[in-house]
Amino acid sequence: MALTKVSNNMVNGAYINALDYGADPTGLLDSSPSIQAAIDAGITTGQTVYIPAGDYLIGTMLGFVHSAQIKMEYGTTLNYSGVDSCIWVRDESGGSENGQGFLIQGGHITGGGGSGIRVGRLSTISPAVGSIRDVKISTMSIGFDFLSGQIIDVRDCNASYNETGFILNNTVGIYHTTVEFNNCRFNGNTFQGGYIIQGWQVTIKNCQFEINEREGLKVLKDSSQGIHQIAFEDCWFEANNQGRVGTGYGQLEITNSFGGALDYISIKNTNFAIPGTSNYQILINGNVSPIVLSNNRYVDGVGPTNHGSITGAGVGQAIFLSGQENYSDWVLDTNATSGFNIGSINTAHSSEIDLNTGITTSLIEYFPKAATLLSCTVVYSGATSSGLSSFYAEIGKRSDQDYYGTKQLASLAPLWGIGPVVLSQRDITATDVVTLYKPDTTGTSGKMCVQIEYWINT
Repeated sequence: MALTKVSNNMVNGAYINALDYGADPTGLLDSSPSIQAAIDAGITTGQTVYIPAGDYLIGTMLGFVHSAQIKMEYGTTLNYSGVDSCIWVRDESGGSENGQGFLIQGGHITGGGGSGIRVGRLSTISPAVGSIRDVKISTMSIGFDFLSGQIIDVRDCNASYNETGFILNNTVGIYHTTVEFNNCRFNGNTFQGGYIIQGWQVTIKNCQFEINEREGLKVLKDSSQGIHQIAFEDCWFEANNQGRVGTGYGQLEITNSFGGALDYISIKNTNFAIPGTSNYQILINGNVSPIVLSNNRYVDGVGPTNHGSITGAGVGQAIFLSGQENYSDWVLDTNATSGFNIGSINTAHSSEIDLNTGITTSLIEYFPKAATLLSCTVVYSGATSSGLSSFYAEIGKRSDQDYYGTKQLASLAPLWGIGPVVLSQRDITATDVVTLYKPDTTGTSGKMCVQIEYWINT
């Protein structure tokens, strides 16, 4: 007796197959109602939605809530014909949706307008948490458009040949915190490869920014919105700004045009090449402090602008150099800095606070010598929002196990109870310790520790 396949879902196990809901892989019919129905079913059952290889016409936006998970097979293309966003991860109900983050994995999103993937709410209910993996976005206005979100991991993605590769912009009063781009490409975009207007603890690692017609990446503080702790590591910037008329641009531009502090910029082990005649590899403008530059490589620059320019930053700015960095290769105006600090950059972690067992403190032991604290971040895993509120980072002295003379560095009560502690530059003596303190673990779960970066004058 011959066997008849009743549904595509039988082949793919626990997945919900979009073909069973009427999605058309030939691209002749609009598949957005069918794929949306599959997504809604997956949200209800907790199953992942699977979209097999094919070309799917998407006429209207696909809406996700924060627990939705979708996987697209290699060779899956979503051809978006709308003007808003092909996929929008949002939910206005305020629920946590089964307590898991969203996942978008695989596939190619293309079209003529709007954004490929938008993350964020229209209101100030809780922000998005989730991952985007192995997604390619091209010919859109914006590749990744983040309105608000916390703990978002973008990995192995490609947002090239759009107008802008990605934008982080707080539009609803919720800070972006703990956003990471890892092993991504942002090349050949009409404007910037990336644009950060607001962000808190944003990490850009192993990413490539090439042949964008304007900056490879632009960080611009032009309002009261916060930009704190932006870290670049092992990245590649090459031949950006080639489509611009004029000079004085940076492949990486960091500008504070509003006032107040743009806190802590770290650029490490990053390659800058071919900035163009009379343009800069890095342009830093305004009150940006501290700046950490370590083991970067600058090639094919023109004359004294080979490394970069730091202008108008104010007397209080501090620049910390380590490794192969050379201050003589930078162009400074008379107000730019109080001087370069040449030494070594170091990191340290405390032990974990395990909220499940009621542990309430963790610390980093004595420093080897006097140092300057550059940043302090609370790193957490599996913690509930209530577990991440009302704790403190302190620095001070101790005698055996008796702490004394401690000074509270930061009290954490950020929006929704989660987010990093980011501290501006301050001195540490050789007998200081940094302590993370959680006064009450009742009804909380998860783990957290404190991580610091500090500079030592060698």
